[in-house]
Amino acid sequence: MKVWRFGLLVAVLACGAYAQKQELSKPYRKWLECDVVWPFSVEGVGPDFSMNVSFKEAPVAWARIALVRGDGEVVAIAETDSNGTAEFSAIVPGSYTPRAEDGLLFPDNEFIDVKASHRSGEEIKVFWPGMTVAVRALHGRLTTSKEVSDEGLPWRDGNVELLDLHTGRLIESTHTDGDGSYEFTTVQPGLYVFRATMPENKKGNTSESHDLAVELDPSAKEAAMPEMKVLQSECAGVQLYRKTGIDLAGKDIWEQE
Repeated sequence: MKVWRFGLLVAVLACGAYAQKQELSKPYRKWLECDVVWPFSVEGVGPDFSMNVSFKEAPVAWARIALVRGDGEVVAIAETDSNGTAEFSAIVPGSYTPRAEDGLLFPDNEFIDVKASHRSGEEIKVFWPGMTVAVRALHGRLTTSKEVSDEGLPWRDGNVELLDLHTGRLIESTHTDGDGSYEFTTVQPGLYVFRATMPENKKGNTSESHDLAVELDPSAKEAAMPEMKVLQSECAGVQLYRKTGIDLAGKDIWEQE
């Protein structure tokens, strides 16, 4: 009997070890461990509809907009005209998400439900980008910490880039200096993307980045980029927090971008 019990124990332990090995061998999906809420808006339209894209009431002209199915297949691409309007016709009923084929930070919470029973000719309005940081000059300072409430240390030798928002073209690339400061030489007013990229860690995981829409405007209230903190989140990847003030206890207030 003792021999039988010992053999059963060994078998159970071996199965447990095998199961653990199988678990570890599965690809790691961090979003499965995170309580994530993805708000989105649903637009119901007929097979023929249009999409008007604008920023601060100004049309976004000559932008290529794609309709993407849930499996990632692009079913249609239309270019906005001088009024920022892209026309889609004879779209097969189904669910789609729109995206900019060339640009960055196109709203990812839009959800289009095409139904044959809907009348044609309806228009969807999209604001791209939805939020921006408006500044008069493209320079600032980055810090980092383990938690957003911790005291920040200079983010030294951090990789920062400036890209064209509507084309995705890289314009400038630089690194932060010893106190976390950086500066871009671009002075042409317009819409840009500020990108901060974390280096690969010691485990060899792929580097991650965070994009922020920036409007370079000579009349902007802010003279330069606000002080921001770079954090690495297991749930959301790289995150940027903007310093917005000081509370009654004398601690910095940070707002997530």
